[in-house]
Amino acid sequence: LLSFLKDYFVILLSFICFLICIIKVSINDWMFLYFFKEKCYSFFISNICVFFFEIGGFVSIFFSCVFINKFFFGNRILYFVFFSFFFFIFFLFFYINSLKIFFIDIFFMFFIGFFIFSFYMVIGLISIESVDKMYSSTINSIISFFGYIGVTVSCYPLGYIIDYSWNFYFFFLFINIVLIFVFIVIFFFKV
Repeated sequence: LLSFLKDYFVILLSFICFLICIIKVSINDWMFLYFFKEKCYSFFISNICVFFFEIGGFVSIFFSCVFINKFFFGNRILYFVFFSFFFFIFFLFFYINSLKIFFIDIFFMFFIGFFIFSFYMVIGLISIESVDKMYSSTINSIISFFGYIGVTVSCYPLGYIIDYSWNFYFFFLFINIVLIFVFIVIFFFKV
């Protein structure tokens, strides 16, 4: 176990999974409140917007492997770089969007879910393929452990940040997105 933790590859993947889980769970848990309080949508419309975040994730699970094999020729790291860039762009436009038109928010939530859920699935593939078959469960458990630490960070600490301002919430998520992109680029050049 300690030999895995000394490997930069495991540390990078664990930290990327930690950040991805923070973003995924914080959007899933807190966006309803954002739509309800800040955009003044009804309960139903707020839930529909978050529902399309999940639908985008569902669609991405099916198509991410096709994208990797067809367009990226099996290069999962390049796929990560490409999708993290577009995830940042869609999230930025979602943040900038001040219109209270729920169709636009549904559109953004779908693509934000599309990009973040594909990360979560492909990080498991990368971790399993990178080690010997005998250690694949161990590496996946280590990376998932850090991911679940990210899930806990997205609960109380993020709720505390939201009490101050939604702008702090989005700033926190933007920092996580930029860190994901930086660590993926570092990972891309190390592999």
